[in-house]
Amino acid sequence: MNDWTIYQLRTDKCVRFAAKELQRCIERATRTKLPIERATGYDPKLPGLWLGLSQDFGDAAPPPFSEHPFDDEIFVDTNRKGGIIAGGNPRSVLLAVYRFLTEQGFRWVRPGKDGELI
Repeated sequence: MNDWTIYQLRTDKCVRFAAKELQRCIERATRTKLPIERATGYDPKLPGLWLGLSQDFGDAAPPPFSEHPFDDEIFVDTNRKGGIIAGGNPRSVLLAVYRFLTEQGFRWVRPGKDGELI
């Protein structure tokens, strides 16, 4: 994980926040720096976690089932080299980040930093 980067494929507020939350939690758990970089396209050869909308990943992520802006769909496909954390809309990207972190053992038992189990 030391050579990982968080690649952010979108610049909207929700995706930027998702990248910062991912960075904050992983850095706190591992005590290593994890940079965030803005990327213009997905490159699976680069190790790291890629954040964006499902359509940003071409055939590497399934398209959303719904085009309704309030339907949240997530896609998480990671391994030791990194992977994709995607959503059907920007809000879904944040939900996908929290799902990824939950699968890694992170927990939020109440709002606020004192409610986090990292």
